[in-house]
Amino acid sequence: MKHNEPNPKPTAGGTPSNEPPNHRDVIACLLGRQPAQVVDVAVDLWERLAAGLVVIIGTEGFNALYDRSLHLAGEAYPWLTGEPQAGAHAR
Repeated sequence: MKHNEPNPKPTAGGTPSNEPPNHRDVIACLLGRQPAQVVDVAVDLWERLAAGLVVIIGTEGFNALYDRSLHLAGEAYPWLTGEPQAGAHAR
């Protein structure tokens, strides 16, 4: 099954439904298939997301959204910003 095809999910009666796949399930499936290539899969997913958003909000809008997201996520995960973390030792 391709990740963009409807995901037949069993219903209460046991028959599959044609609901769109849950995004978390798609990501887990893609990452689970190729654990050695997690970076490639993640980059591919980001590129697909960027392509879809650029059509709607333009390149500048996407860049602004990306920068803001990185800034907010960097508060919880400082390693995302690329800045040295407090307590990190230079080697």
